[in-house]
Amino acid sequence: MKCLRHNGRSAIVVLVLLAGACGGLASAAAQVQPELAAGRDLAAVLSSFSPAGFGEAVVVSLEAAVTEELLFRGLLLWGLAAVIRWLARNNAPLVSAPVRCRGPQGAASFAVVASSVLFGIAHLFPAPGTPLPALSPAVAIQAMLKVVEGTAFGFLMGSLVVSSRWFTARDGAVLRSLGFPILLHAAFDLLYFAPSLSLGFPLPDTYLTGNALDELGMAASTLLLILAVFVAARSKKARSC
Repeated sequence: MKCLRHNGRSAIVVLVLLAGACGGLASAAAQVQPELAAGRDLAAVLSSFSPAGFGEAVVVSLEAAVTEELLFRGLLLWGLAAVIRWLARNNAPLVSAPVRCRGPQGAASFAVVASSVLFGIAHLFPAPGTPLPALSPAVAIQAMLKVVEGTAFGFLMGSLVVSSRWFTARDGAVLRSLGFPILLHAAFDLLYFAPSLSLGFPLPDTYLTGNALDELGMAASTLLLILAVFVAARSKKARSC
């Protein structure tokens, strides 16, 4: 995965930011829709832009990015990679052969995939104290999209971590390897949260709202992130690497 340092990183960044913008605009539109249905003028809704709300979005985005990257890419990814390497060195069944087939980055690849899937599943759960939404076709579709979206996003952040020169450093520079993923994660979240918070709307307690606009935005965001995953995969295989 070291070739991400040379090929495709700019395209990945653009696609990730576009994905965040799609999700954020759709989420805001879903909250504006009832206001318009109640007879409120669109110009009045948009004029309620609040610098304080934008500032809150910045704080929330940074907090989420730092916390999630430390947990999923710092503790989990780095930890899984270390455990998998140890198991492979000790010829553990079902581990040593697949890891060796993948070459020097075998343990890292498995750790990226495993941590990404867990990251995607974790985003299904609502905020503490919020009941799970009633199951419906729209909610079921959103749940599937959210897992795929989160997994793809986690894969991209994990790929950036293991492609960092710090990932193979002898001193195990965990925090240094997380620097760029934290910044990109925060930018993604800011684009996702700022449209709603800047207009004075609260963030939903769950991603599974059942709203058609939310679903459309999540689908667009998911497709863009999947495209970014393909770009990352092609970059890894590029001959110039």
